[in-house]
Amino acid sequence: MRVAISLIFTSLALAHPVTFEGGSMPYYEFKGDNHSVHFNHSFSNRFALGAHLNSIQDKNKERLYYYSPTANFQIKRWNNPDSQANIYLLGGPAFEAGNKGALVGYQLDWEDRRFYTATEGHFYEMSGSTDHSLMKFRAGVAPYIAPFDGFHTFLILEAQREGFKSEEEWSFGPVARFFYDAYLAEIGVDNDGEMMGSLMLQLYF
Repeated sequence: MRVAISLIFTSLALAHPVTFEGGSMPYYEFKGDNHSVHFNHSFSNRFALGAHLNSIQDKNKERLYYYSPTANFQIKRWNNPDSQANIYLLGGPAFEAGNKGALVGYQLDWEDRRFYTATEGHFYEMSGSTDHSLMKFRAGVAPYIAPFDGFHTFLILEAQREGFKSEEEWSFGPVARFFYDAYLAEIGVDNDGEMMGSLMLQLYF
């Protein structure tokens, strides 16, 4: 039981693009007027298929919608007695209105029960002028050590670089992350006063 709970803990703590065999993960996140929905289903602990939908508002207040089926791969995992680290890659074809292209992404993370660091990036390379990129850099600390089956909290500082080609901008802000059992929620605000957050659920069939 302790091993099973710890596996769920480490999977939820970082919202990995590949979870454990048979696991599915719907994931919603937002920042200001931008929204994204991801869904992944893992066929093994190293491979998952998924889909990304991104709704992004440009500087002219026009809304663009990006769709992408993805293949997700766990490239490397380091399991230590009190910590773990991972490298993931993902990619797939992408579509936005009449434009076609590709989505590529990565995630690297390290965590133990007190600290974690993570970076991830998603890059849409499109045939039109709607290339878009998003990179996140995070460092967090747990203000208390909860039991594996308890209510967990991380306090996070996030730096994010996002935008259309040649228009990327940096933002910074604190994020509070809470998770219990198979549920995760985040809420935060950046230096421009924009709210950001996420919701995730871990499912096993």
